Amino acid sequence: MIVSHGEVIFLVLMLSVFILGFLMLLNAIYFQIKYQKRVDQTLHGENYIDGGGIFNASRMMIYAHYCLFQKRAERDGVVNQMGQIPLVVKMHLIFHWLAVIVMCLLAAVAFVVHRTMLS
Repeated sequence: MIVSHGEVIFLVLMLSVFILGFLMLLNAIYFQIKYQKRVDQTLHGENYIDGGGIFNASRMMIYAHYCLFQKRAERDGVVNQMGQIPLVVKMHLIFHWLAVIVMCLLAAVAFVVHRTMLS
């Protein structure tokens, strides 16, 4: 069985998406268990709402967005609170944000490679 270069590229891209997705899931679970409540209390005070895993994962994206883009944090009025969050926590948030973006890009490239193999 001969495998074309397009198939190898597609398989490598999909394997990369799977591995990155797995690491992102582990990071999200670890973050939710260890840091989520503390970060929510820092940003929202005692009136925060724990909405479950999917809601908390979307909040992770927003918090990472605040870490990466200062103007967004200023617009939402959380600059001072973001300054209170430790660097380790910010690194978890930024990893999660970057992993989602890179995973989407890899999946899009894999889709294009797959479509070109079919034609």
